[in-house]
Amino acid sequence: MHPKPKFRCYLGKPSYMLSKRISKLLYNPVIGISPLLLFSVLIIFRIVESAMLISVFFCTLMVIFSLWLAGRRIYQLLIITSLFTLLLFESLTLFLSPVIVQRYSMVLMEGNFICCLAVMKMLEGRMHKFVDNNLKISLKISVNPALQIYFFVSKLLLIFLPIHLVLLLIYKLLFLTFEGELGLFLLRSLFPLLIIFIGVVEYLNLKWMGKQYKEERFVPVVDDNSRVVGHIALSESLAHSNKFMHPLVRVLLKYDGKLFLKERPRDYPFEPCTVCLPLEDYVNYGENVEEAVKRLLHKHFGKVRLNPRFILKYEHETADRKTLNYLYLLSLDNDKLLKTKDMKGGKLWTEKQIVDNLHKKYFSNAFETEFEYIQSTILLAEKYD
Repeated sequence: MHPKPKFRCYLGKPSYMLSKRISKLLYNPVIGISPLLLFSVLIIFRIVESAMLISVFFCTLMVIFSLWLAGRRIYQLLIITSLFTLLLFESLTLFLSPVIVQRYSMVLMEGNFICCLAVMKMLEGRMHKFVDNNLKISLKISVNPALQIYFFVSKLLLIFLPIHLVLLLIYKLLFLTFEGELGLFLLRSLFPLLIIFIGVVEYLNLKWMGKQYKEERFVPVVDDNSRVVGHIALSESLAHSNKFMHPLVRVLLKYDGKLFLKERPRDYPFEPCTVCLPLEDYVNYGENVEEAVKRLLHKHFGKVRLNPRFILKYEHETADRKTLNYLYLLSLDNDKLLKTKDMKGGKLWTEKQIVDNLHKKYFSNAFETEFEYIQSTILLAEKYD
């Protein structure tokens, strides 16, 4: 029987009780700094302890809410950093005098935030390595992009926030008796204005990425047991070589006891200039294997009624990519389809011609892997037919 796996899989179970617009807000990483913005507003009223408790409570709710709304997808890593910042600030209040905490609350909070970002930045390589080596593919697909966005925004914050912190500290030291001046208020306002600015930049960036997302091609990701565990942009997967395994359909064309093969072009991304099957393509996310085969044949031959037969499924890995290959056989009654524009440059090969050129890096690795099976089944049956 033909395999009919449905490549329809979602990472996690996002809530449908809330509007899509609300859920999209969580994609903006700067939302994770909102507890610190709340703190910076509340300390204007000079009640540091209350500002601290309210901000920690709000931050904790945001952590729980973001994880619940996003399911197993992780985007708001800055919320965790904000929570660490507030808890670190609270621990400092146990060792510093109330006067210093009151006067330098904004400086201490911002300094803690910069320290937390710096520590996370130093651990960036280890975090990526841990994700790659320990997490399942389904989690890895969501965590890696989240880490990339997080460290990009962290880099911006680590450039601008230290400058603001120094200015704020200088003002505090120079104007000891003018705590309530308009200048201090404006200087404090630079922190939320900077966060808002970066938030707007990220909003525009995410909007642009959303547009690219619609134009991007997505392919399912399968594990070693051939189970679909998620999906990823094909361009992103190709950029990471054989990090993810994707289902791939290949169609073998046979006519008059011979196999039709074609040399891959020089600009082909995988094993260029090797001879291989002329028909292969990734299965798109949301379609099954048979739909992918029909799409592939329709693309090259148009609206012609064809009935390929499934013959082999196997995992294939090279230095460039990792695929779960589904091999189909299309036996032709005439050579009309072999003379179409897309088949130009290909030719029919006899079994002896193929055997004479095996293991000489003339054929693609995938075809040589398949040929042993083809030879012992299809070509052998052809001899006794």
